[in-house]
Amino acid sequence: MKKIIIIGAGHGGIITSSILSKNGFDITIYEKNKEDNLGYDWEDIFDITPFLKLGIPILKYKVNKQKNPMTIYNPSKKYKIKNKTNSRKIFMNRKELYKCLIDYAKESGVKFKFNSCVDDIIIKNDKVIGITVDNKAVFADLIIDSSGVDSKFSINIPEIEKIKPNEIFHIVRNIEKINSKNIKNDVFISTKRGISWIIENNCKDILIGSIGNLEDEYIDDEKKKLGVEFNNYKKYKIPVRRPLSQFVYNGYAMIGDSAAMTIPLNGSGLSLCALASKILSDVIIANKDSEFNKELLWQYQKLYYDSVSYSLSVLDAFKILLLKLDDKELNYIFKNINGYDKNSIIKRVVVIIKNIKNFKFIKQISNLLELRKEIKKVCKNIPENYDINKVNIWKDKYNLLFKDILKWLNIRW
Repeated sequence: MKKIIIIGAGHGGIITSSILSKNGFDITIYEKNKEDNLGYDWEDIFDITPFLKLGIPILKYKVNKQKNPMTIYNPSKKYKIKNKTNSRKIFMNRKELYKCLIDYAKESGVKFKFNSCVDDIIIKNDKVIGITVDNKAVFADLIIDSSGVDSKFSINIPEIEKIKPNEIFHIVRNIEKINSKNIKNDVFISTKRGISWIIENNCKDILIGSIGNLEDEYIDDEKKKLGVEFNNYKKYKIPVRRPLSQFVYNGYAMIGDSAAMTIPLNGSGLSLCALASKILSDVIIANKDSEFNKELLWQYQKLYYDSVSYSLSVLDAFKILLLKLDDKELNYIFKNINGYDKNSIIKRVVVIIKNIKNFKFIKQISNLLELRKEIKKVCKNIPENYDINKVNIWKDKYNLLFKDILKWLNIRW
């Protein structure tokens, strides 16, 4: 029986563990926190379809349907974009979601080692062969890194790209219990590389966030704009970028936030984790008698890229542009968009461009629209099989696209 160790009880890691354990693998998850400390005491909205397809009994737990559309305001709050409700999306408390996933994993035969901090991975002859926990070595046929955005385990693997500080969304979040039946779902865009929101749906959920850093002065300014006051909060981090250009190695695969598997415009990653879990599990199960080297695990990266890399990379490009806009430019966009549809947002931007005469970002957006073709071409041409020379050439092309974006926008990150 093949032995697999998962570092960190991230959503993607737990889902993968359940699928693999059901298919005869010996799975152990090492998590630094206690079981009761996993998850956050807030609700997030996400699409449950991938979870249901995997047989995860999520609807047996406490969930709330999305009752009203999200309204997005420009910095002056004068203009707004209203998103449509989605019957496939639900609100669910993160702790309740963790309970669902962990219960399902335990029923599937997964072993958990809570309150167990992994010190490092063990690399021998260019292969990850195990981990150290409390200075003790534990060996396995495959290590799956599900330890989150702060993962330290790929530092000694030069081939794997690292998430940069300016690709991390820093947030503070405060949850208050309320008795009001009023339902509010308001998001406020800031030109200081961030957003804030107030969501009232069984509780009052206040979030303030910024990309790159989050200073106390900025938090205080946003609280004033929102008309709220709170002092007890924790800071959190989420990757907001396209997927890493490589997240597999000999005996090692990354999943979830550690591999930047989130939507670049909002940091949501639950549905992407479920997708990645299915792909990774399918590859492992289909090759259960083989050595889990990077040539084999590249199939996982290739299939994930084929599924979502183009759309996520385009969103990352537009995220970079949006962070460059000033109040005047943002106001113009909000004023000229009469609704919001994630499937047609780029087409809407094209319409806006045709009506713009003097804004400095016309050329920048035009360049990005042209770059979409190149992004699609590069994403589509990810090597079918792992050949180090072909992979390195492809990675250089992929990452160069985003260096060009920063150059066109005259941004130094």
